[in-house]
Amino acid sequence: MYKVQRIFNYWATILLQLAYAYLGYKINLEYKYNDRLEFLIGILVTTILMNILDNIFCEIAYRTTGFLSRSCGYNSSDRKMVHWFIRVILYIVVYVISITPLCSIILTPVVQYFTREFIEWFNKSTTDFSNTLLDSVTNSN
Repeated sequence: MYKVQRIFNYWATILLQLAYAYLGYKINLEYKYNDRLEFLIGILVTTILMNILDNIFCEIAYRTTGFLSRSCGYNSSDRKMVHWFIRVILYIVVYVISITPLCSIILTPVVQYFTREFIEWFNKSTTDFSNTLLDSVTNSN
């Protein structure tokens, strides 16, 4: 029984990550980015933010479930059902907020910041790599 629960939790986590990536895709479709790289970084940033929110929601659901378990005397299967129910409700709330204009006020500047940082890091890395390669070729001659 324990092995089945571990397998279920594993696949539930994978499906949740895919749902977050899809939500990031859906949110980022609304904005006009300059290129595909910025769009992909937007999806990645949104997915990471959703994972952070999910950890917070998981803690809220865990504490709420514990409180309800002590107050109402739920057994373990009832606690798990309540825990997932609370997480789904919180996920729906985030999804509804994500399609409102408030999300564009928060998400767009964050995505643009991380996009700039990533592109600067990528350009610096490629320049450093090219210089190292060029130095090794010139030193060998």
